[in-house]
Amino acid sequence: MVIAKCDKRIYTTKNLLEYENSFSVLVTSIVDNVLGKIDEEKDITSGDVERHYQLALLLSYLDIESLKQSLIKQVIPQFVISDKLSKWYYALMYTNIIKMPQVEEIRPVLLSLPIHAHDSFELAVNDCIVRYLMIAFKHVIEQKRITSKHAIDICDYIVHIICPKVDKATISTLCRMVGDFYIGQNKTLIYLSIGCGDGQADSRYVKALKARYPDLDLRVVGLEKYISCDKHLFESLFNGKVIYFSDRTDKESYPILACQALGDIDANVLAVERYALHHLGISFECFKTRLEGSPLLSVEEPVNLYERTHLWMRVARIAYDLLINWCFDQYIDQDWISSAVMGPKPKSEKFNVLYRWVEKIPIENTQIKGIYPRTDVIPYHQFVH
Repeated sequence: MVIAKCDKRIYTTKNLLEYENSFSVLVTSIVDNVLGKIDEEKDITSGDVERHYQLALLLSYLDIESLKQSLIKQVIPQFVISDKLSKWYYALMYTNIIKMPQVEEIRPVLLSLPIHAHDSFELAVNDCIVRYLMIAFKHVIEQKRITSKHAIDICDYIVHIICPKVDKATISTLCRMVGDFYIGQNKTLIYLSIGCGDGQADSRYVKALKARYPDLDLRVVGLEKYISCDKHLFESLFNGKVIYFSDRTDKESYPILACQALGDIDANVLAVERYALHHLGISFECFKTRLEGSPLLSVEEPVNLYERTHLWMRVARIAYDLLINWCFDQYIDQDWISSAVMGPKPKSEKFNVLYRWVEKIPIENTQIKGIYPRTDVIPYHQFVH
């Protein structure tokens, strides 16, 4: 295993993330591509430094060669026809050079790969990556290289700096959607949050809608993956309902589940998902089918062709997602993935990852500037089946 020496956490921008070997130069380049370079002309917070530092640290503990061999020998042969295997192998080995390949350098390889593989292939590749990342992450935690204090610094940065930028765009888009669809219909509107988490972000959206449209009969339902013993904010603040994913909900229509939960089968449903889709382990097409034509506001971190096919970029995006979810476990005292990471054998199935493609997002001008990883606020006014 290659471990970069990352002992010095320096909070000055000039020496930020300077490492001693060439492998670490590659890692630093990848981190900058995923999180954006820290602007030395601007004040930076410890949270932003920690984001960069901890992602680099996690990547430096990854046994990349063993991961490659597992992909080449165990995962890829299950899905890719034999005459394509050499191209996959070449692409994977290409990413081991000690520099960050440019898009134009690797494009011929990318274009020759079976990039339109089935979603089950994507999940299998990502599952393998998650297993290796969890092993690396477990080592980082056990060695106390990342602590709850670091996690809280990171989450404070995300919640107080990044999220308000997204929330502004989300709230304005949501208000426009409600105005376009439901005003004057005299029907109940169910705000359905898919993957609602603790409900804090959604509560801001619901309050904004109530302020903007005081005469609208607005009800709230959350569809949540992680079961908590505490009373959910939707229940205490909005007299709403929370539905937890189960075998019963796996194939059900989301609008029907929401209407049944509130006992109003004639209500309109508008779905909102914030960074939840890539944890459900289903394709967007499947997700769209279960919405049955209901409008959707989606806040997502899509990946492009380069990020998906270049192994290091793919690993880094998943690593960041894993890191952030572990940090939020410490921040809000929940057990989303902490136990899965720290168990005797880390359980990757508790952390499904299936990102959307930038190239497949049908609406232009949805990207929020100044946020890394790339974040899009995407309104879907009507699904075409």
